[in-house]
Amino acid sequence: MKIKTMYFFLLLSLALVACSGNKPAPQFAFAPDKPKAGELITLRYNPDSTSLKDCKVIKGFVYFYDKDLIKTVEGTLKNEDGVFKGTFEIPDTAKGLVAKFTDEEGTITDNNNGKGYVVNLYDKDGKILAGSEAGLAYCYANWGYYLDMETDRELAFSLFNSEFSKNPKLKEHFLDTYLFLINRLNSAEAEGKINSELSAYEGKSDLSEKVLVSFVTWYNKFNNPKAKEYEVKLSEKYPQSEFFQSKKYSEFREASLENKIKITEAFEKNFPNSEYTEGMYGRILLEMVQNGKIEEAEKFGLTYKNKIGVTRFLQVVEILTGSAEYKDAAITFANYAIEKAEVDLDTKTAEVPEYFSAEEWAKSLNGSLGYAKYSLALVQKELNSEDAFANFKAAYELTLGKEPEINLTYAKELVKIGKNEEAQTILEKDAKLGKLNEDGEATLKAAYTANKKNDISFEKYLKDLKSVANAEMIAKIKNNLVNLPAPDFKLADADGKIVSLAELKGKVVVIDFWATWCGPCMSSFPGMKTAVTKYATDKEVKFLFINVWENVDNKLENVKEFLKKTGYPFTVLLDLDNKVVESYKVTGIPTKIFIDKKGNIRYKSVGFGGNPDEMVTEIENIISLIK
Repeated sequence: MKIKTMYFFLLLSLALVACSGNKPAPQFAFAPDKPKAGELITLRYNPDSTSLKDCKVIKGFVYFYDKDLIKTVEGTLKNEDGVFKGTFEIPDTAKGLVAKFTDEEGTITDNNNGKGYVVNLYDKDGKILAGSEAGLAYCYANWGYYLDMETDRELAFSLFNSEFSKNPKLKEHFLDTYLFLINRLNSAEAEGKINSELSAYEGKSDLSEKVLVSFVTWYNKFNNPKAKEYEVKLSEKYPQSEFFQSKKYSEFREASLENKIKITEAFEKNFPNSEYTEGMYGRILLEMVQNGKIEEAEKFGLTYKNKIGVTRFLQVVEILTGSAEYKDAAITFANYAIEKAEVDLDTKTAEVPEYFSAEEWAKSLNGSLGYAKYSLALVQKELNSEDAFANFKAAYELTLGKEPEINLTYAKELVKIGKNEEAQTILEKDAKLGKLNEDGEATLKAAYTANKKNDISFEKYLKDLKSVANAEMIAKIKNNLVNLPAPDFKLADADGKIVSLAELKGKVVVIDFWATWCGPCMSSFPGMKTAVTKYATDKEVKFLFINVWENVDNKLENVKEFLKKTGYPFTVLLDLDNKVVESYKVTGIPTKIFIDKKGNIRYKSVGFGGNPDEMVTEIENIISLIK
């Protein structure tokens, strides 16, 4: 959901509305009306017209930014007659802030319909701080996804231009992002415009790392021979640049396993503090396992276990668990994962990344340890080890009961030992959130039936639980409905037949943007098949699957082969030049766009949560609301 520049004026107006008399409190307000860096700011939030309206406890998440995101703070807001209030300290270096609000569990979020609740900061003269607009632009173009905000390149570009007209020296810091936006928003004229922007820095002797990287990146893109010249300058002045780290990492990815080890050893010497190193060691371990070099992998893992990420160890465990021959190795790597997770918990708790609050970071580290214990428990269970139950319980507690997969497995173990009431309580929560699959329902039924305290039939009980989840889903959908003209398009399907959006006016159109390489897309397709089948005879509903961002030479043959192999009954269109996906401002896939009979976009759904039943229910609810 995108917004216009006018939004900021409206937001400031809201902030200044008095809460006296009979006027309702604004949805969002703050004080003082011109907050400054280093001061306290009080945020006021009225959830009455939002998805959080029934919540007793509401949390505020405040994201402070300078040139980039610098700090995230979380706090529980105080309820004062239905208006929730929280006070936060503004860092001295901040130029502005963006806020979102959630329920106590973090399952329901209000981020102003993907726009964020924005507050600019001011200088001592009452003027908006230099860098406030540019930092916000960078949010909309870059780090806003931490708030579940939608990328808005047009707004970001507008904010950059506004900032640079007043503070031209700031352009240098944001140059590469600014040029990226020019390329995306003005593709036909991009080369000329970008070259014009870069020409302003030509001949200067004191070029920053960011400017030199921009020269190399964009001159390479446009096959300008000057790219090599600037790469030499970059290497001379900034040999540790992330640009060279990335370049060496690309070399690493293409190398043989033997050479990967040599490259990584040299890389670590040249770039001792690089964030790429963990991924490189992890990749080597994975390839060793994939190539059947299990003993070598165990030795490698032991040697470098503090340099390999927990997730990579868990990936290896998953591979080995499927083989009876390598159960002991799976146990070994699961223990490596636990050791690494415990080290991370001990050493990284105080090193809070800017995109996490301290509380979120602690939960993340504990969650990583929980998944490591869960991974070990799964192997132990296959080996009939009595230790499995304790690790399942630990995994459940460490992940705070927020991981449906872990919750279900633990609940099954509880049912086995007769702790049916406890199992029922765990699964009941997931059912109310719409996170319970068929296996989960069967387990809940077993627990419910065994619990003699239950007098209502299981069918009615489950129906009531699902109705809670469905009501919350519908409320969330309603809160995020939009009404924007859908860009028209004409695209060919796999057989060359042209399909026009204009010709489908009078129907509800569901567009699914996808690619053959996209894992979440593939995972969602069985559920999408169910949805398509449900509406197969409904002449008022049409599903279109638009293939985008393919990195193969023959995109048509690639799609045809996919359809032949899978047999999905989808109407697949090919966006060969990616113009349609760009016009719909899609930044990640899968993304589903819901268009009403009048040709207006009413809802946008991004990603796949892993539960196909939940996805199908969401699709049904959206169609029902806009049909």
